[in-house]
Amino acid sequence: MAAVALERSRLLERENALRRKAEEQREAKEAEPKYEFFVKWKGFSYIHCEWVGEEVILSQNQGKARLIRFLRKDEGTRLMQGLDEDAEDEDPVPEDFLLVDRIIAERTVDLEVEEGSQGPSTRLEYLVKW
Repeated sequence: MAAVALERSRLLERENALRRKAEEQREAKEAEPKYEFFVKWKGFSYIHCEWVGEEVILSQNQGKARLIRFLRKDEGTRLMQGLDEDAEDEDPVPEDFLLVDRIIAERTVDLEVEEGSQGPSTRLEYLVKW
């Protein structure tokens, strides 16, 4: 099944948290609040999580269903914990998910160098266990 491709060809795996957009915080009188969601992309580690707008999620295959499911789950969690709507989670990704456990291997990769370029022609890549 093909999904709608995003920049960098990433697929939505899960939404981890939500927050109001910065401009919406300044203009609190808007009729309909706009939110950003902290997203973990399928096939990428937690270090590549990022805040994206609702429209990006809705452009994905099954994005609307995922968003509705997340909002229901998030609403239930907030009610059980007694949080108000404006309270933001401390850290949606546990800190130990971002720490390197060990480097398993390394390799040197040749880069495509343009003629006349003075930059390095190789770089190191690491296979890391998180």
